[in-house]
Amino acid sequence: MTSRALTSNDKTHGIRTLTCAGLANGDDSAVFSEPNRAGTISVQVTGTFGVGGSVQLDRSNDGTNFVLAGTPITAAGIQDITSYAHYHRLRVTAGDGTTNLTGTIILKRE
Repeated sequence: MTSRALTSNDKTHGIRTLTCAGLANGDDSAVFSEPNRAGTISVQVTGTFGVGGSVQLDRSNDGTNFVLAGTPITAAGIQDITSYAHYHRLRVTAGDGTTNLTGTIILKRE
């Protein structure tokens, strides 16, 4: 399992975009904490899922013990998830040798 870096793009109107590329089976993104932007998190996943590919958004209040937020994403698309947890990360839970995903996370200050 490899933890992949997130790139950040802060935009106007309280919107922040985080991107994590090159996610393979078993990888996760770096943990991100956005206490001032809690609420709805929009997660878009694109790329090659491979056989049985699945990615999920995990959440935690202590930064160590993570649990699933929302439902696993098994095809390219967008999922809006309500979460007030302090820490979050993307995690690829299934796939094969061809799995290569990019996760784009939109956070908006409420």
